[in-house]
Parts: sequence; C-alpha cells; structure tokens
Amino acid sequence: MPGVSFTYACNHHDGCYWGQWANRATCDWWFYNDMRNACWQQAQWWQRPSCLVTASGYYGAVRAMGEPYYGKQIASERINTPVG
Repeated sequence: MPGVSFTYACNHHDGCYWGQWANRATCDWWFYNDMRNACWQQAQWWQRPSCLVTASGYYGAVRAMGEPYYGKQIASERINTPVG
C-alpha cells in the first residue's frame, strides 16, 4: 500500500506466532487491527478504503493459511512464512 507501512503489524504477528503469546485467532485479529490502525494513521483519507480492503485481504490470507505455521513445534519455523 503506497504510503502505508504494515511492518509493525507483520512484526507483531510474527512475534505472536513465534512466542505463542495468544491463541492463533487472537494473533491474527491483532494483526488485522494493527493493519487497520496503520491505514487510519498513515493513509490519506482517499486511500483509506483501498488500504482497509488490503488489510482485510491479508487478514483473510493468514486466517486461511496460517495454521500450519502457528502449529509448528520449532519456534523459528512459526515465522518462516512465505511472503508473496
């Protein structure tokens, strides 16, 4: 998303998966909220709708594909997710 960084959201999500600070659904929900906050704080008013759609898409992706990573026994493998 031009002008908006989801880096904090991604790092926070990776940390939650790595340390299993919460259950997977909570980690994913925090990720979504962090991205939404980035949209509201960093995007221009006219960018916010598309930013929020992007955040929703990323949230949907981690909900759909994150289980194998959260469930890894070795902590370092929990954050070794593909980025595309």
